[in-house]
Amino acid sequence: AVTLDFAADATAGTLSVRGHNACGDGTVRTLNLTDPLKSANIGGLNTISGGSNINSFNNEKVLNAYAIRHIEIRIVGEVSNTAVATLYDIQGRVVLVEKLSEGSLNVIPTTNIKMGVYFLSVKDTGKLQRFKLVIME
Repeated sequence: AVTLDFAADATAGTLSVRGHNACGDGTVRTLNLTDPLKSANIGGLNTISGGSNINSFNNEKVLNAYAIRHIEIRIVGEVSNTAVATLYDIQGRVVLVEKLSEGSLNVIPTTNIKMGVYFLSVKDTGKLQRFKLVIME
């Protein structure tokens, strides 16, 4: 599991990773992160842990979203047929926009998306829920 924590007023940070196996230690890889949604003054973005994040809206419909490696993103929770998911890269660029199907499970293929940290926004009937996702191989 990967957890990224941004302080309430932070707009950037650094993620460093080093692999270790029976052959020895790998090279440290560092990724500079920017929270484009906060940089764009869109508040309410929470931290993910273990690939998912839940936003609370006072007992209203709450969604859960998580990435399954580089294969797909699953959005779990009831949405209407007007719901739209937008995926942003770490620089805030739109990577994909997907119209969701009414129901409690939507799956978005991500096989053509590079590894990295992404931000997912799901808008449904005037409500916006946001997630940070890590897509990895």
